[in-house]
Amino acid sequence: MSPSDDVSSPSSGNNLRLLASVLGASGIGLGAFGAHALKATLERRGSLPYWQTAVLYQLVHATAILGLSSSSSSSPSSREIMAG
Repeated sequence: MSPSDDVSSPSSGNNLRLLASVLGASGIGLGAFGAHALKATLERRGSLPYWQTAVLYQLVHATAILGLSSSSSSSPSSREIMAG
């Protein structure tokens, strides 16, 4: 296992934050796209609830990855925050 594979390394926390940011931003963008540009098409096909669920799941996963990035950070303050 290489040092870059270690989830507790500081760079992995940065990578996870970057991933969470990309997933969150794309989730917001896709949600807005579905709510405005695709709304008529999704309603006509009856797939609007599926779109909404997919966007919600993406945003929940982005939030979970952001939490994981905080717990994998090497700073004691983030570990204390996660411990409560």
